[in-house]
Amino acid sequence: MFDADTHELIRSGTISKNVSKKKEGDATTAKGDKYPPNKQGRAVAVSLKHQHLVVCSNFGKTSIRSLVDFDKKIISLKNAKEWSQCAAYSPDETMLAIGSHDCHVYIYKIDDEGKYSFYCQFKGSTSFITALDWSADSKFIRTNDGAHELLFYSIEDKSQDTHGSTTER
Repeated sequence: MFDADTHELIRSGTISKNVSKKKEGDATTAKGDKYPPNKQGRAVAVSLKHQHLVVCSNFGKTSIRSLVDFDKKIISLKNAKEWSQCAAYSPDETMLAIGSHDCHVYIYKIDDEGKYSFYCQFKGSTSFITALDWSADSKFIRTNDGAHELLFYSIEDKSQDTHGSTTER
């Protein structure tokens, strides 16, 4: 974590203490990197409401950490089959979306105590998820993927919204 004004390091943490036997992670992992792929972060997100930090590694593991102590793990989310490219909390911070290289988006519900539970999985993309964002009311997700396909999903219906950005139904 860096101070936005002074650009100084405030706090850091360790992504993984384990030494991985796997030699490679995703395609962007350089062979001469200082850290092995399981110790490299791929995507992060922050929940001020829950004081949580999401860290997605290059091996597909997503860990939820304490925002106060980055090394304190709250839970590991392991639904994604490959590394995750992006992560975002809903504007009301009751949901977390994880976009994976396995072409799926994983949605987790977060209760008032900050506990995560798997809610649903969206499978509409034909390529890896590169970006996602939430509607202001936390009811829809828009994704983009490696094939530049823009898709919309309804959180309440747990399905792809084929109407896209239109307001007519």
